Amino acid sequence: MKGLDKFKAQIKAEVDKVKDAKKKKLIEAEANEIIKHLTKVCDKEYDDLLNQPHKSFERMWRFVTNNAREMAVNNCSMVKDEMVFGWIDEYVGLDDKAEVEKEEQMKVKTKSVTETKKTATKTTTNKKTITVVKKEEMEQISIFDLM
Repeated sequence: MKGLDKFKAQIKAEVDKVKDAKKKKLIEAEANEIIKHLTKVCDKEYDDLLNQPHKSFERMWRFVTNNAREMAVNNCSMVKDEMVFGWIDEYVGLDDKAEVEKEEQMKVKTKSVTETKKTATKTTTNKKTITVVKKEEMEQISIFDLM
């Protein structure tokens, strides 16, 4: 089951990023429950959906947390496991390829604009450096000329 294995690896990678021991224990417990659910419901069709290139644990978790935020009252929400698992299944079945492609295009545009700004900044910085060097050379020459 390639899709399931992909998600398990992504989930474990997210857990491994956590440095704080107490927080890591809590996140490991959550991750284990998600993995149990995915393993329990995963059949050939579900695995194929998980294995799509644009599907990721990060996007799935963002989908789940956004749904929980919508339910929040005074920035607080309590969600039963069954509801979270339902949102996970909903995400897996969601056809979000066009949305992912649009996000990727925006990232490329943003990166391009950022690189252009960096290049412009470097050019400006180089011009300023050259200007400063010239001023220092001129000042040195004028000092020696006075002596």
